[in-house]
Amino acid sequence: MAIFRGVSAALLTVSVLLLGATVTVRNPPPPPVPTGSELARLDAATDAQDLLELAIRVQGAKHGDDAENGRAEALVTLLTLHVGALRRDGEPAPVTTASVPVPTGPSGAPTATAAPSGPVPLADAPGAVTAADSGASTESLVTALTQSANRRLDDAVRADPGTARMLAAAGVAQQLAAESLARSSGATAPGRPAAVSPAASPIGQELDSPSSCPASGESSASSAAEETADGAAPGATLSTSLAAVVEQAQAAVYTYQVALPRLPVPIAAIAESYLGSHEALLQDATGLGSAHCVSLPAPRAGYALDPSAIAVPAASLGAMENAGLPALGDLIGTSEAPLRQWATAALFAAADRAQSWGSTPEELPGFTGDAQDSIRRDVGRK
Repeated sequence: MAIFRGVSAALLTVSVLLLGATVTVRNPPPPPVPTGSELARLDAATDAQDLLELAIRVQGAKHGDDAENGRAEALVTLLTLHVGALRRDGEPAPVTTASVPVPTGPSGAPTATAAPSGPVPLADAPGAVTAADSGASTESLVTALTQSANRRLDDAVRADPGTARMLAAAGVAQQLAAESLARSSGATAPGRPAAVSPAASPIGQELDSPSSCPASGESSASSAAEETADGAAPGATLSTSLAAVVEQAQAAVYTYQVALPRLPVPIAAIAESYLGSHEALLQDATGLGSAHCVSLPAPRAGYALDPSAIAVPAASLGAMENAGLPALGDLIGTSEAPLRQWATAALFAAADRAQSWGSTPEELPGFTGDAQDSIRRDVGRK
C-alpha cells in the first residue's frame, strides 16, 4: 500500500511538471460596497417592514368600529406597498404580507384604498376614539412612523434622483399617516420633520443669485444637455418640472380664488390661508425658474374648471391639490439640494392640504396614477 501511495504521488508530481499546471486557491471577490443611496433604500425597506409588522399587531389587538378598522387596513396597505416598492428583486420578501393582500379591483389589478368623498374636518374625523382607548401600542406606532418619516426625508435630500423621489414619497406618506392616526386615536400628536418646514429649505441663495441666461432665441447649454432623471416621468427634466410646478401653482391660485366666495366662513378662512401658500409657492417657483433659465408659462386670464368646482368647491380643491403632486415629484427626481429640499417641503404641504380637504393622497405621493398602479402590480407579483 505504501508503495502504491509513493507511485501515485510521483506520477502526480510528474504530471504537474509536464503540463506546467499550477493550482492556486482564490478567494471570491468581495461584494460591491453599497452606495449611500442604496444604504438609504435598504434602511427604508427595513423600517417599512418593521412598521408593517407593528401596524398588523396594533390592528389585531383592536376591535373598533368600521371607520377605525378601515383606517387600520389603509395603513397596513400603505406600508405593504412601501415595503414592496423599496425592496429590490431577490431581496427577502416580507413575512407578514401573505396575510395582507394588496386590494384588487374588478379587473384583478391592485388598487388603492378608496379615499373619502367630500371634505372631512380631520380634527373631527368620524369614529375617533379616546386616548384611554388608544393604548400604548398606538402611541408606539405613531412615534415609529414619525421617526421613519424623518429618516426618509433627510436621506431624500442626499440620495440619487430616483431613490430620492421614492424616499420623499414614503416619508411624506408616513408622516401624514402618523398625524392621521394620532388624530383618530387620541394619541399624542407627532412633531413634523424639519425637512418639510418651508423655513428649512435653503433656496434663498438660488433666488438671489443673478443668472446669466442665453439671449432670446439661443438655447442654454445646460438645458440642452438635460436628460430625464431616474424616478421622473418620461421626458421630464429640471426645466419641464419647474415649468409644470409653476403652471400648477397658477391654476391653483385661480381655483382657490373662484372657490373662496362659495365656501362657508369657517372653511373659507382655511382656504384663504391655502391660497396664500400657493401664492408663495408660485413666487418661489417663478424665481427658481428664472434662476435656472427656464421658459415659464405665462399666467392665463382663467383656467377650465370641473363643474364640481362650483357645486362642491371644497371637494374640488382636494382633487386639485392631489393633481399637483406628480409635478412636485418630478422636480424631486430631477433636482439636487437645496432645490430638492424645497420641492420635498412643497410636496408635503400639498399632500397635507389635500388630506385636509378629505382627498387622501396615494400611498406614494408625487407619483402619477399610472406609476402607482405599476408599483401595485409589481408588489402583487413579489
